[in-house]
Amino acid sequence: MSRTPRLLPYLLGGVFALCACRHAPADGFDPVGSLASSQISSRYDLAFWAAEQRAGSMVWLRGQTYCRKRSEKTYPNCTWIRLAGWIEAPPPPPQIVSPSFLNSDLAERKGLVP
Repeated sequence: MSRTPRLLPYLLGGVFALCACRHAPADGFDPVGSLASSQISSRYDLAFWAAEQRAGSMVWLRGQTYCRKRSEKTYPNCTWIRLAGWIEAPPPPPQIVSPSFLNSDLAERKGLVP
């Protein structure tokens, strides 16, 4: 009985350490490793990835490669990668085509109308 109270702080400390380690990857020391976490990182956010993108760093390239075919639902930190890429090189706007152009011969030659 006297042995249990002495071990209790160590057991509780071990339990708390295991719980803390479960959340660590999102804010750990590896930015690319944080992308695999299911929790949003407060350390590697949009500002971090935008700076890496502007610098053209290897971290940016590795992160971009990692997130290329991954869903933001499963990998929420990949959202920062996509947004950082759009800040520097936004997707092109949709082309607006007038109805009169669609009726022209040029639209047919370009294959814009069936």
